[in-house]
Amino acid sequence: MQLYPKLILDALAKVRYPGNGKDLVANEMIEDDIRIDGNKVSFSIIFDKPTDPFIRSVVKAAETAILTFVSPEVNIKGNIAVKARQTARPNPENPLPDVKNIIAVSSGKGGVGKTTLCGLLIQYLCESGKGPVLAVDADANSNLNEVLGVEVEATLGDIREEIARAEMASKNPIPAGMSKADYAEFKFAGALTEEDDFDLLVMGRTQGKGCYCFVNGLLQNQLAKLYPNYPFMVVDNEAGMEHISRGILPGMDTAILVSDCSRRGVQAAARIAELIKECDMKPKQVGLIVNRAPNGVLNEGTREEIEKQGLTLLGVVPHDDQVYEYDCDGKPTVR
Repeated sequence: MQLYPKLILDALAKVRYPGNGKDLVANEMIEDDIRIDGNKVSFSIIFDKPTDPFIRSVVKAAETAILTFVSPEVNIKGNIAVKARQTARPNPENPLPDVKNIIAVSSGKGGVGKTTLCGLLIQYLCESGKGPVLAVDADANSNLNEVLGVEVEATLGDIREEIARAEMASKNPIPAGMSKADYAEFKFAGALTEEDDFDLLVMGRTQGKGCYCFVNGLLQNQLAKLYPNYPFMVVDNEAGMEHISRGILPGMDTAILVSDCSRRGVQAAARIAELIKECDMKPKQVGLIVNRAPNGVLNEGTREEIEKQGLTLLGVVPHDDQVYEYDCDGKPTVR
């Protein structure tokens, strides 16, 4: 059988990219480099990102289409190259991709300005040239995106719930012919909100009823692909640090506890410090930031409580009326 490029393209036009349902040719995913040497055929498929979750399944589908619609004698296995329009984000000043600076921010009680401080920390890291930063909103009451001034279309919690309940739904959201794992990778990848110097993931709602082991495993795998691309990761935690204790998020290098300038706030922060020890998280550093202190000064009673609880004071942030006004006006704190 005589092989020529149009035969190959006609076969590839029958393969649809799961991300948008269009065929590979219409999507302009086939590079103009089709090479034919006897029965051997080779070419390149172009994806938008090197982390595209459908690379493996699309390559396999392309091989099958050529063997089915051209000839089973075509030598195509292992001859399809993969290229990406975007290169992976570099990991500056970090030659070891597994060494990450994970900063977990938490508080023992609400209303102490934890999320605002988290946003300011992300802004500081970005302005100091330490980006890109992966910001993770792991608080069920998600509002880090509002502090950062970005819109979020989907949370990982919503996606996890959708996939976990897909088989019981009246209309299964997973397209026919697509595995649950491929659908999960596609949806999780789309939940990343990308900005110039930071990206944001919102964990969202906690688990509902039923078994989430399989879906949580998919989520862990997807997140693990992201970590090496960022020199810093900042996690805005809820008090119980559920996502870290469950192993969905990795551990932490630094734990920052946030309190207001009250004794009860300091005591609540100390309980989180104990929880960190009980969960055997082993951060390199655990410290306290006291927020909203009048004129940036701590009274003696608060200082005594900090010493009594054995907490390391990292800093004191003064009360700022402008932060309150921005919040009332719906303006992002970070610009």
